[in-house]
Amino acid sequence: MINRSLSVYLIDLIKGLSKAEKKHFQLYAKRNAKERELKFLHLFDYIDKTNNVNEELIRKKFPELNTPQISELKAYLYEQILICLRLLKRKDTEISIREQIDWAYILYSKGLYK
Repeated sequence: MINRSLSVYLIDLIKGLSKAEKKHFQLYAKRNAKERELKFLHLFDYIDKTNNVNEELIRKKFPELNTPQISELKAYLYEQILICLRLLKRKDTEISIREQIDWAYILYSKGLYK
């Protein structure tokens, strides 16, 4: 297996989203956040609009962040996109069943058997 960095996976994921999925993600990201808390959404928009993205360009775009913070931001963005896609696709039977199993497990672990 080829070892690819998170940046490459993130870029591939963002570039692979449909227009509707991108719009849904933007709405999902803005649901409860203030503008100053949306650095991950700014990174999403930057990657989406830029054809040639590399680490150096990301560092120049976000000079207020140091390298570990950028790595954390990319990881958070990747996770948020996956969560959003899961919510968008939750009507799929397999995802719905897994979600109900997860809920049952949580309730059972809390002693709520009924």
